[in-house]
Amino acid sequence: MPNRKDFLLTCSLREKDPESTINVIRNAIYDGAEAFMIHLEKLADCYINVDDLKRIFNYVGDRQIISVNYRSVHKPNKSDDEIVKEQLIATKAGANIVDIVGDIYSPSKNELAIDEKTIKRQKELIEQFHQNNVKVMLSSHTFCFLNKEDTLKHCLSLQNRGADLVKIAVTAGSEEELLEVNKTTIELKKMLSVPYFHCCMGQYGKLHRIYSAFLGSSIILCVQNYNENSNPKEQPLLRNTKVVLDNLDFTIAKNDLTGTIRNV
Repeated sequence: MPNRKDFLLTCSLREKDPESTINVIRNAIYDGAEAFMIHLEKLADCYINVDDLKRIFNYVGDRQIISVNYRSVHKPNKSDDEIVKEQLIATKAGANIVDIVGDIYSPSKNELAIDEKTIKRQKELIEQFHQNNVKVMLSSHTFCFLNKEDTLKHCLSLQNRGADLVKIAVTAGSEEELLEVNKTTIELKKMLSVPYFHCCMGQYGKLHRIYSAFLGSSIILCVQNYNENSNPKEQPLLRNTKVVLDNLDFTIAKNDLTGTIRNV
């Protein structure tokens, strides 16, 4: 069982303009958010500049800011180079961590580039962020189920590129797949030397997004409210998740016979 400080209760920011984003941040802080993940691909391009992002980030206080900028159907003509450039802008505005997809510069199956030329370029990009004292989370969204062995191999590949954190999102379409995902979350804690964010999509994946932190995952990602910009199919509600966490006992029983003696 992890210590309560081993993971961050994180609010996803998916709004289209600064004012709406600031409103979500202020409400989320009252709801217990410990970190924020801003999706630049959701924000209108005219606001992706240092001044507007600083204005947003000023409301976060000393909490962690994870900047995300995924490829998006809403911005289909944006190149990977442009995506990276916007991430650099976010770091100048104050983002502590950037989320970079594992197939940046070379769109690939399961968002994991495997050719050496691309991997070399990714390592150079990570070093560029490190020189600016910014951490990098390399991430992959498979949109399919991966068994334990394939997930471990995938995450180790991301870690070996120099990532400070590793993220992988898989799906679970049955109870059997969910059980395998649970085992994988535990195994990742044993095999990886960096923190990781293991999350789940699919019909059976939503609960895993909360309790995966109890198995070793470092982030619980929530939305502050459900609206047209959020993702109610997958992400739990922040205030509800906070209530759950506040009412869990994270300590291990000191008596190793607890629950094993029959009281007659």
